[in-house]
Amino acid sequence: SRYDFVMRRWLSPGQITELERHYDVKLIGFDESPRRIKAQRLTESSDTVAIGKVSNIAASIHDALVDTIESTGGTSLVVFSDGRDTADESFHAAAELAKNRSIPIHTLALGGPSLQRDLAVVALPLQEYLLAGEEGQIAVRVLQTNANEVTSTLHMHGGDEPLTRQVEFDGRDSVTMILPVKQTRPGLHEYRLALDAVPGEVETRNNEQTIFMEVTSKRMRVLLLEGQPYWDTKFLAQSLRKDDRFELIQMTQITRKRTEKLVSRGDADARQVPVTLEEWKAYDVVILGRHVEHMLDDQAASALSEYVATYGGRVVFARGRPYDQRTAAGRKLERALGVLEPVVWGRGQLRDQKMVLAPAGRFHPSFVSPENEAARDDLVSGMPALSVLPVVEREKASSKVLARVRPEGASGGAGGRGQPAVVTMRYHRGMIVAILGEGLWRWSLTAGQVKHHEGVFDHFWSNMIRWLVMGGEFQPDEKLTLRLSRRSVKVREPLSFDVSSRSVDFESEDLKVQIVGPDGQHYQPDLRAVGGSAVRRSATFTPQTVGVYEIIVDAPILPAPTHAKFSVYDLDMERLRSTANAAPLRFLSDHSGGRHLDADEPDALLDTLDRQQASMMVPPRPRYVWDRGWLLVLLLCWSGAEWLIRKQGGML
Repeated sequence: SRYDFVMRRWLSPGQITELERHYDVKLIGFDESPRRIKAQRLTESSDTVAIGKVSNIAASIHDALVDTIESTGGTSLVVFSDGRDTADESFHAAAELAKNRSIPIHTLALGGPSLQRDLAVVALPLQEYLLAGEEGQIAVRVLQTNANEVTSTLHMHGGDEPLTRQVEFDGRDSVTMILPVKQTRPGLHEYRLALDAVPGEVETRNNEQTIFMEVTSKRMRVLLLEGQPYWDTKFLAQSLRKDDRFELIQMTQITRKRTEKLVSRGDADARQVPVTLEEWKAYDVVILGRHVEHMLDDQAASALSEYVATYGGRVVFARGRPYDQRTAAGRKLERALGVLEPVVWGRGQLRDQKMVLAPAGRFHPSFVSPENEAARDDLVSGMPALSVLPVVEREKASSKVLARVRPEGASGGAGGRGQPAVVTMRYHRGMIVAILGEGLWRWSLTAGQVKHHEGVFDHFWSNMIRWLVMGGEFQPDEKLTLRLSRRSVKVREPLSFDVSSRSVDFESEDLKVQIVGPDGQHYQPDLRAVGGSAVRRSATFTPQTVGVYEIIVDAPILPAPTHAKFSVYDLDMERLRSTANAAPLRFLSDHSGGRHLDADEPDALLDTLDRQQASMMVPPRPRYVWDRGWLLVLLLCWSGAEWLIRKQGGML
């Protein structure tokens, strides 16, 4: 491997010792981010050291330079890499920083000129929950390296009949296809996708993936309350009406005395705005717009809070703060609804704020790119900005941020600690989702402008509401529930799950949870209480191998153990793109004053560093003794004394 090549030819124990005889050597490893490592680590097997799945080269070099004191002429950075940045970040910022700090970067490009042939399949359901009889879709992306002209066949098993599709790349790096699925029976359904291997393919483990879809027979009942009509609410309602899974009741305060009611796929004789707890319980999800103090009083708002806390209700704040705290009615609602808000509001507003995904958002089913699951970050950051975003003072302890606004001056892509924009929060037995600003409706206008933006707005709201309902606490007559954050997860990425009891205290129950891996190995997750609750336990599991896993929960209150399955897939871009990309490394060296090294000349490293050190040495210069002030004074005094002596002796 490239790692073993470097350790044997360039950084062997003898070479490290020789370097340390002349220089202060600091070793920095990197994959997602840089970190200091000890020389002893280099003697370990590559299977235990080189396990990263990404190479953020540009960002890691930049961070390493930031942590380095500005050079006075004796500091160098040596980079061993294949030059392929997983995030496709520009190397320009790192090169400029090195130049400004007078730190030359010497580079070595690793990897061969040709690729091994490989195909890989990545699939995800565009709806993780379906209504019985409803048509759903699975987005499948097939990637290839060194297989431009080959043809393969994709097989999908799990529906009523097997489905096959021909895969032809025609010179493209990947092919995306949408496969239809439909189930008439409620329950958890498994789909297995398999790609035929092609001649010369050396890695076939990534040719298969299993995904799961949950099918239910009941439509989800959604109530949308809007006290100040705006584009956000209009486009949100239109999006939900497109989904047959939802029974939407939309109530909008048009004037002080007129409330408009629109019912889609529901009972036209539905009640007016709920007031009592029983009336709120008729809905699976309640969506609140702005100025709902025009529609709700403090009694109705208190009943809504109780519905969430006691009966596992789900509430969406679709446009930030739902009430006007400057009015007396708004302040009354603030006392009742404030406990449901996942943030503490500050003062002022931000405008035209671009969003980027937070780590939790990358695993959430609401942020789906039908074209490319790996491009979720780029998809969200490429969407139009939020037009207005109230300032947030702080996030509550139990909240989870899915997306933030990009900090001022930050580059594209995810990252940074900007203000939260999309937040979820569990409140007792219920769940809250908050879009903290306005302007999300602009996402729907980009569908005709950019191909891979097609349907993103609709997918966001459909999957968010489905996730809220299907990921809720309990189904009818259910005593204990097991809920997973996702049904499909990438290898070495965390999966979280909750185990909740309707009424029994876990402290007095013998709760047993185990995870069975695809190889039959059993894992015992570390359960912890959620928010001090005695009826809910949560755990996080990070799978290390590809395949189907099963979670088994058993307790005395259950007539039989509860089971749940999830699949783990692998998309190793490091293996798919294994050729050397020397161009960005040469740019780093040329721009910073360093040297691009030849892989077959390991002795050149010490020679290059010695030459740099020698070039910084100032050659000796002659110093003339007469070029002194005191010597000039001495000469003047001597000449003057001689003149006086001669004059006194009559010699002048």
